[in-house]
Amino acid sequence: MFNNMVRVNFENKEEMLVPVGTQAIDVVARCFNKKDNVIAVRVNNKVHSLNYKIVSDCIISVITYYDTEGHKIYARSLKLLFMMAVRNTYSDLKYTIGNKIGDHFYIEASLTENMVKKIYDEMVSLTLQKLNITKIRVPYQILEKIYNEIGEKEALENLKKSIDPLFSVYRADEKYFPWLYGRVVINTSFIKYFDLELLKDGTNISGAILKMPSASDIKKIDEKVQISTIHYQFQKFSKVPRQLGINSVADLNNMALDEKKIEKLILMSEDEQSKRIYKISDEILKSKKRLVFIAGPSSSGKTTFSQRLQISLGVEGIKSTVLSLDNYFRDASVSKDFESISHVDVPFFKNQMEALLRHERVDIPYYNFKTGGTREFHFNFVKLEEDDILIVEGIHSLNPILSSFLPKDKVYKIYIAPFVTINIDRFTKPSTNDVRLLRRIVRDYQDRKVDLELTLKRWEGVKKGEKENIHPYVKEANAIFNSFLPYEVGVLKVFADPLLLSSLNASNPGEFYSKIKELKTFLDSFIGIFTDSVPTNSILREFIGKGCFVR
Repeated sequence: MFNNMVRVNFENKEEMLVPVGTQAIDVVARCFNKKDNVIAVRVNNKVHSLNYKIVSDCIISVITYYDTEGHKIYARSLKLLFMMAVRNTYSDLKYTIGNKIGDHFYIEASLTENMVKKIYDEMVSLTLQKLNITKIRVPYQILEKIYNEIGEKEALENLKKSIDPLFSVYRADEKYFPWLYGRVVINTSFIKYFDLELLKDGTNISGAILKMPSASDIKKIDEKVQISTIHYQFQKFSKVPRQLGINSVADLNNMALDEKKIEKLILMSEDEQSKRIYKISDEILKSKKRLVFIAGPSSSGKTTFSQRLQISLGVEGIKSTVLSLDNYFRDASVSKDFESISHVDVPFFKNQMEALLRHERVDIPYYNFKTGGTREFHFNFVKLEEDDILIVEGIHSLNPILSSFLPKDKVYKIYIAPFVTINIDRFTKPSTNDVRLLRRIVRDYQDRKVDLELTLKRWEGVKKGEKENIHPYVKEANAIFNSFLPYEVGVLKVFADPLLLSSLNASNPGEFYSKIKELKTFLDSFIGIFTDSVPTNSILREFIGKGCFVR
């Protein structure tokens, strides 16, 4: 009898014997009393759908909506539900699921109030029908037929170059849907909470907002979604790849196969970014600002941007000094919360800024991370003359605490981040956070040989700190700078792929296996681009190395 049984350890709380082929959902139903929140399961650290069949001894834990992975699965499932509803109501509608507004999805399309209501009603109807959703793998010949029937030639183009003999698609309600690069729920009844509303903001940006539930309460939906300045800026940023001939990742990959074309794209991308830096320097000079604060989340390119801005100002005959806010951190013996403003010695920073504005000679500190976090002084004296400009860069630079004591008419603030402006297809836009994470993975390994797992372990804390200490102050910025380069993911792939692959091939999957798998799947959509043509002053060099600036 035991030959047909396997041993299951459920969340280190309960062990049981179950028949071979038992579905994970049955184990969850037996052991977990909050079944409504369960989205998927983790089996030996690998994420699986609830209909996963158990065939060997394993450790199982649940993934709920409130887990990072569960939240992503719900978001992906909601997008699929929207696609299903549109296909059933307005099959000819041309739309793109674009950048996020907060935690919600911006639907770029020509829609009316009645159309939005009809699509929403159909989404509700689909959840009540409790339709099963399955992932199936098909050969390219069948994939081509499916994608052509539903008018997804752009998505098909991106998959054409894959060496994989089989391709994933979703099947629901006897219909096929494009793969959204990850797992979804097993049944439409799991997607109970959402909203869809027409975008009404008094601008010429049309479309709708597909609303996710609150990250802390699945039953709560935001009544009012605030359209941020970043969203409007993003619409401008998104025009850049198209101006360079890139409408999707497929276009980028086609260029990557031609040495001359990719070299030209790299130079054009860098030139376009340089022009935006010069434009900001012109605005600073015309407004007669003398104090420039530059902030952005981790791996935004703040260091290189600051030094390039300094050069741009120098071309106009203006001397400037760049200070890193990191050098004003408190000693690690006092505080180690690098993501919090409390880790900055604000009184000391204020004293030095006021002294510089009085044109006094000031000894700028150096924060030594290698010694565990201590402030040191190396006789780095700085003195500002009347027309000099001071540039301060660091993740907290937009926080009013660091500038409230300064003359407002002399302060110019810049927010910098890599806003990803190319789509894999019209349903899937690469995550800005994932691009930042890839930058950080590459830089950590290049600079300090930091283990991939350690970088990932730190990442969630970094994002939490950014949400609390950076995002609320973006509205303070006079300018928003997009540091993303349309070609950069292909370059990052060359450096990151071996690290990710080595971890995935390890005999025992670690706790970050799913995230590593997700990043590897993302990079698999890109063709590698080698670095010979990347200029030494590129922001990308801050992460891949061999740049002309100190990083």
